[in-house]
This record gives sequence, structure tokens and C-alpha cells, in this order.
Amino acid sequence: SQGNIEIRSISPLSGEVYIYNISGQLIGNAELKNQSSKTISVANTKGAVLVKIISHEKTATYKVIII
Repeated sequence: SQGNIEIRSISPLSGEVYIYNISGQLIGNAELKNQSSKTISVANTKGAVLVKIISHEKTATYKVIII
């Protein structure tokens, strides 16, 4: 099945987004180029994933559940 993760920010971001499964394997990534939203495909993925956003200002990691 097709799954997507949508990144949204109040202000535009430039940097990298990495998506890992709960085992720590990289399952998706994308580049942000002065964008306030981005959709990343994570096909055939269900359950918990970690979304790591690395921008020039900071690094943030979020736990996301895909159903």
C-alpha cells in the first residue's frame, strides 16, 4: 500500500529529511529547498517510524505512526 508523510512548517525550511523504521533502517529521504511543506512517499510501511529533520537552524526527530 502507498503511504506518505507530509512535512509542514510555519516558515520555509532548507535541509534534509530522513525517515527510519523502528529498526533504524533508512526507508526514505528528501531535500527541503526553502519549502514550508513536502510530501515523502514511504510505500509498504506501517507502524512507527522516526522522522529526522536537519536544517541549518536545528535538528529535530519525531515519532510518527503510519496506519
